[in-house]
Amino acid sequence: MDELAGFAARNNPKRGFLFVSKVLGKHIPVRPSAMRHVQDYLASRLLQENIQHPVFIGMAETATGLGHGIYESFIEQRSAENTLYIHSTRYYLSRQRIIEFQETHSHATDIYLYLPADRQLQTSFLSAKTLILIDDEISTGNTFIDLIRAYRVFNPKLEQVFIVSILILLSRCDSGRSHNRRVYR
Repeated sequence: MDELAGFAARNNPKRGFLFVSKVLGKHIPVRPSAMRHVQDYLASRLLQENIQHPVFIGMAETATGLGHGIYESFIEQRSAENTLYIHSTRYYLSRQRIIEFQETHSHATDIYLYLPADRQLQTSFLSAKTLILIDDEISTGNTFIDLIRAYRVFNPKLEQVFIVSILILLSRCDSGRSHNRRVYR
């Protein structure tokens, strides 16, 4: 864990500490090649699976770049049609919000997903068979559960969900292969 992340204090009564990634380059400088290595490694784990029509979602704010890097590595290594990358945000925009969900331990709990402007990308988003949810760290998994529930309102035909993260602190019984969800770190 010392190679991947450290801790910082923060003024938040819900969680008084923050994980600080040592491999993302967001808070601590890191060589781009080290970031790319992490992205390629996590994408390679996904390439072992039979993934059809995926939507990659990077979580705001810290994992948006990580998510995009994993997405790019995935499509570089596999010809993937109907593949989309989007990221969540804490910002309220005037565009059409499609999903609202909560990150209850955060300083800003409300998170949004907006429909892409392009009609073809909207169709891809609303009819995905696979969600690939990407965050830099997962401590409870509750944010992803809220997101999956909200997404299924629009697409009940969702077949599988993959959770990808650098740091996963879930207990053994909560992570790993179970049903149609897989967790990769």
